Amino acid sequence: SYVVLDNDFQGLYSSGLDGLRVTCAHEFFHMIQVGYQFRDSDIFFMEASATWVEDLVCDDVNDYLQYLDSIFNYDNTTFTSRTNLHEYGMSLWFHFLSDKYSTDIVKDIWEQVVTYPALHACHMALIPFATTLSDEIAEFYAWNLKTGSHADTLKYYSEGNLYPEQAISGSDTLTEVSTFRKTVQKTAARYLNIAADDQTTIIFAMVNANWESAQNQSDALLQVCLHDAEPYYYQITDSVFASLISDQGYGWRFVSCVRSSEIDGRPEIYPEFNASFFGSISGTAWIYQNQNEEGSVKVGTLPGVAISCLGAGEDHLFHTVDDKTYAYQLTNASGAFQFFGLVPGEYLITMDPENLPEPFVPNDTLFVVETYVDEGQDVEDIDFSFREIRETALPVCIPNPYCINNGPEMKIPFVLDTPDVIKFAVFSSQGFQIYYQETYFNTTDVIFLRWDGRVNGQPVPTGIYIYTIVCGNKVLRQEKIAIIQ
Repeated sequence: SYVVLDNDFQGLYSSGLDGLRVTCAHEFFHMIQVGYQFRDSDIFFMEASATWVEDLVCDDVNDYLQYLDSIFNYDNTTFTSRTNLHEYGMSLWFHFLSDKYSTDIVKDIWEQVVTYPALHACHMALIPFATTLSDEIAEFYAWNLKTGSHADTLKYYSEGNLYPEQAISGSDTLTEVSTFRKTVQKTAARYLNIAADDQTTIIFAMVNANWESAQNQSDALLQVCLHDAEPYYYQITDSVFASLISDQGYGWRFVSCVRSSEIDGRPEIYPEFNASFFGSISGTAWIYQNQNEEGSVKVGTLPGVAISCLGAGEDHLFHTVDDKTYAYQLTNASGAFQFFGLVPGEYLITMDPENLPEPFVPNDTLFVVETYVDEGQDVEDIDFSFREIRETALPVCIPNPYCINNGPEMKIPFVLDTPDVIKFAVFSSQGFQIYYQETYFNTTDVIFLRWDGRVNGQPVPTGIYIYTIVCGNKVLRQEKIAIIQ
């Protein structure tokens, strides 16, 4: 093999002889790597370790610093990502290993690469140190909180004072019980900044350290509470407790780091709690289509439906102070949803009919399902059904009859050929106009007009009403509706 070099190294991050020196080290190490093994899937690893060698050979140049923004300015990026920047920034992984152990570990890993792909090789090289790749991935993300103004060059990165500080993708204020659900790529982490009080914040990192997983990404719940924690919580401060549970049930870690005007804390690492105690609730949003007089059949699934979960708490009653609210979900591309990490108890699963993907509407009035989860139980098939509104069969309104105090606004479908102003009027059964509005719609096809059954903020009396929808001189709809208080 041979290396072709630039003739002046001008206009580069490290120019002149410094650029020449680090390039020679980098490219020569590639020649050594190929002597061990070459796999296309390991190119990220080859670039990362070759960039690390630059600093080993030319410690005074620090050319690798130019790539670190690709690590610290983003989170939720897998080790194996190749962006023409990130793979070079992952030299930080080798700085972490060599600062924690010694430079010999890089040679140990490359000797394992002969037999194993890069991540597996890292794991095998770490076994003599009585640790695992999953544990070291978590500690890597912990060290990334000790850079810049937070650097401690004796305990963490030896050049950490030169590094950027980790960007935090989410922030919130801690309540009595706070639950954060995040999707994290394999070998990646998501950082959260949680304000515990006016003086103290806690940085959490949710780390998907399950490098062997066949899933490229998965979900986890970080639960943080004040005082009176359950046994499966770890104590973070005198009054803050936290626990993490993933939908995989194993392989995750989480990091906490307490910061205040007086404390720049040490990052602490905690394992995922054993998921066998917890249960889950899952289901699907199904699309139905009328086939014949005998009924309808499933024809597909509906993504984008908002589903929420409410736990009853110790009093076994809903809508009381000890309820536990879980972050709502949108059904995924397969129409599925899942709430996991649920302690035994009663739960309400609610579908939001207000914000459905149009032109779909509920196939029935089942918006809320109550269920019970036993220890370790997976409650499945909590399904909701929908149908597509077609121009040839528009319902009078949804729902019909409409209960003013029992749900969202009514939705009245109509068809508009071109964007225009429509006039909506409601009449009593005696023919008196009680409500009127004009609205411009800039969309076409099936459109939904919404009305809450109120006039000047007051609900109309129970009864039968007639509505009209007019565009220009054309009556688009004229129907009777039943309204119940």
